[in-house]
Parts: sequence; structure tokens; C-alpha cells
Amino acid sequence: MVAQFHAFKPNTNVIGTFFSQNARFKEVLSLFFLFLIFFLDLQSVVKSGLEFGEVESKSVSMSEGFAIELHLDPALENQVLKAWNVLARRQITTHLIEMKSRPHKTLFSAPFLEPSKLESLLRTFASKHDPLSLSFSSVGTIPNHADNLLFLAPTPSLSLLQFQSHLCDAIRKEGIEISDDFAFDSWIPYCSVAHHVAKNKMPEAFSLLRELKLPVSGYATDIALVQFSPVSELFSFVLGNNVDS
Repeated sequence: MVAQFHAFKPNTNVIGTFFSQNARFKEVLSLFFLFLIFFLDLQSVVKSGLEFGEVESKSVSMSEGFAIELHLDPALENQVLKAWNVLARRQITTHLIEMKSRPHKTLFSAPFLEPSKLESLLRTFASKHDPLSLSFSSVGTIPNHADNLLFLAPTPSLSLLQFQSHLCDAIRKEGIEISDDFAFDSWIPYCSVAHHVAKNKMPEAFSLLRELKLPVSGYATDIALVQFSPVSELFSFVLGNNVDS
């Protein structure tokens, strides 16, 4: 399904007056255009005929490092695990299982971090945000030289984009650099379902993933700092309170 946009000619005098007098409107309009950019970028990932797309990775996959992940509620997590297990049974890939990962969205990642700088930050951040509604609606891929990645792409959500943007703002205040991959206008909140898929196995993998009967919906319920690889969870916090998971 392709979104259609219809052009219109606004009254620039009226809009100019309102815009200059209403700071809140300026902020909302700015967020709207950033959200629109994200939506169009995500649509370019998805090829309408096969419900998948390809985008160029902006950075080389890191084999070691740290990541802040958004984890899913048990029902939605099980839907993603079904995809992992199907691909494993068909001997397409077992990489995510072997590295002891769990279904997630990566909110931020870096090769080096001081976990002690982030524990209090993430606890406070989680306590101020409720669980996020999620819906995975398509299958995508990010091919690069060392890896073929398959993922579930979400239905665009302004609340999710703002959540990740506010987190990065808080991290930046701690003196931690945010790479371009996690900038508000370029971050893609995918959920990985396969890594290191052989090129000759890609068609079969896509065919199997299309049997998931998307969309699948649920909630992101907690935020965690992990070290990889293999994946080791350092600490996590439930969204909506400050109780350790």
C-alpha cells in the first residue's frame, strides 16, 4: 500500500502570523516534517510487490560493543522468536540464537561505553515513559559486504521516534557522542530476525518470513543496556516505573 499525498496552496500570510506567535505550533510542525521524512525513508525500504526492501548500511556491522535496546512484551517477542526458529530449522541462519540475543529494537549503539554513566540515566528515563505500542508491518533487508540482515519494519510512529530522540538527547548530555545512524532523521527502528544469510538463501528466507501474516502488534515494555557479542544484558528497567527487570 502506497501513501498518496495531495498538494495544496496555503494562505501564507495567515500561516506566517500564526507560526510566529505560537512556539508550540513551530515545535509540532518541525516534528511533523521529521516524521514525514522518516515515513518516506521507511517506505523506500519496502518494495511494494514483495513487501521487502534494501537500504545501504551507513556503517560496518560491529562485532563488539554496547547497545541500548528496547525489548518487547512476551507475546510479541514470541512472534519474532517464531521467525528465528523457522529460519534455524531450515538451516538458513542461527546467528541471533547463537549470540544469545533476544528480539529488540536498537535505540543506540557504540563500540565503547562506560556502563556506570548510563545506569542512573536509563532508570530515570524508563520511569518517565510508558510502554510503547508497536506494530511490525513489513519485512526488509540491509545487505552489506559482511552480512545479510533481515528485519521486521514497524509501522511509523511519532511516539517511538520521539522516545528514541529524547533518549539520545539525554545520552548526549552525558558527553557521549551520537553517531549519524541514530540521528532523529536517519534512525530506522527495525527488529532483526536474521543475520548472516547466504545470498542464495535470501529468497527462501523472505518466503518464510512472509508467512508471519503481518502485521503483528504488541508493546515495547523495557529498556536495557547490553554488551556484545555474545549478548550479555548489563541492566534493564521496566517502562513506567523504576523497578529492575
